Amino acid sequence: MSSLRRVARNVAYNWTGFAVQIAVAFFLTPFVIHKLGDARYGVWALTVSLTGYYGLLDLGFRAGLTQYITRALAVGDQLQVNKTVSSGFAALACCAGMLLCASLGLAFWSPSFINMSPEITHEVFWCILIVGASVAVQFFFFPFSAVLTATQRFDIANLIGIGIRLLTAIATLVVLARGGGLVGLSIVTATGNILDYAARCVSAFQVLPALRVKPHLVGWSVCRALLSFGLWNVLIAASARLISYTDALVITAFMPIAAVAWFAIAANLVHQFSSIFIPIGQVFYPLIASLDAKKDQAELKRAYLTGTRLVAVVACAVAVIAGVFAPEFFRLWIGPRFVENSEFHSIPLIFRLLLVAAVASSVQRIGYQAFIATGRVRQLAALLLCEAVFNLGLSLILIRSIGLLGVAFGTLVPAVTFQFVILPLVLHKQIGVRMAEYARLVLLRMLVIAALLLALFQTYTNVFEIDDWPDLMVAGMLSTAAAMSIVLMFGCEHSERLAVISQIRSFCRTARRRLANA
Repeated sequence: MSSLRRVARNVAYNWTGFAVQIAVAFFLTPFVIHKLGDARYGVWALTVSLTGYYGLLDLGFRAGLTQYITRALAVGDQLQVNKTVSSGFAALACCAGMLLCASLGLAFWSPSFINMSPEITHEVFWCILIVGASVAVQFFFFPFSAVLTATQRFDIANLIGIGIRLLTAIATLVVLARGGGLVGLSIVTATGNILDYAARCVSAFQVLPALRVKPHLVGWSVCRALLSFGLWNVLIAASARLISYTDALVITAFMPIAAVAWFAIAANLVHQFSSIFIPIGQVFYPLIASLDAKKDQAELKRAYLTGTRLVAVVACAVAVIAGVFAPEFFRLWIGPRFVENSEFHSIPLIFRLLLVAAVASSVQRIGYQAFIATGRVRQLAALLLCEAVFNLGLSLILIRSIGLLGVAFGTLVPAVTFQFVILPLVLHKQIGVRMAEYARLVLLRMLVIAALLLALFQTYTNVFEIDDWPDLMVAGMLSTAAAMSIVLMFGCEHSERLAVISQIRSFCRTARRRLANA
């Protein structure tokens, strides 16, 4: 239970950082759209998509660093930790140089593949170059960020992330209010990213005082090991980017650039939903890698099933709330023109389709880590690559007939097929989990919770009208309370319910004592 308590603590830290990220995006997005306009915001969304592919240029060294640092720490081999960090630093420095060249070339060629007006060509050039250069600088600092992950110091990582995110948000408001445009937004974003990773570098040496990065510690054998493990992670990363970022490229090829902005509004919100569960996978990775290194298969299996079940029921509940109240939220958040049907389709409809796909992938977050941490990265890479190709092919076929909805369906169908069926079948054979057990503990509970919540929330929307933010906030609070109760009843084991109730009672007793003393 100590391992699971540590996981719960780290998840809480990650979710705190995520909550700040959500709050910043909620208040900042309408402002950015208003200041940039549909076309420039579409260019910004496309730039983020393009630079998302830059991670492939690390040749998998970043994934290998986290894996080998975690394993070396698990067995107490500090010398191997230092060799791994030093070798990874040298390798990623070379990758950063390639990335700078790629950014320069992409910036020069952008007018040939982006359907944009001539007056923003200059802005697009600098936008791509600045953001790309900041990603290159992050490559230098990543080995130290990997140290924080391997040592499970998610508290420090999130404290840094929260501080930088708030500073970046304030700077964005000031710069765009003064007419900074795309270039100003790019500079602010790049500066924030660099400061974030620089702070992680300083923290890594404080967390691990014995950490050393020296030229004589760089070893070709270590680099080969990192590369051997990491190349399969490149395929995984490529597959994830095909799924996450290719939508913008497909839309750009067949529709006006403004359509990218339309789709990106829904896709970005779905990305925020997925981000709720990405930190859970990050927390489970060092735990599963450590258990695998110690050959503790029973604990590994228990951690996988418990974590996947809890992720599944929470993802299902959050998705139902988001999907049911999506039209009202978008209407109040960015305006009614995005909700009503148009040439680009209703954003809430696109959002709901993408949301189902996001639930499917979120449920497998811990499964991904089990594949990688147990050395089965090749299988995961092959499966995700198949899903990505299916996604791209279906999107290219459907966009010609039904526009943005075709891109959404092109994401939904492959996600459900692979994430709910194929990936679990392959993984469970490797770690000794029976599909019947998985279906009973995970899938059946998801279906029950989804059915109950859909019936309850749909009844609410039929009875009560939501006309303003206070109405939506009340609906959200009531829905969250109902969802928590249903998840606690149908998604948790008896011992987990007792633990939650005990924590609530303890919190209430502490609050009463403090009020009495005050």
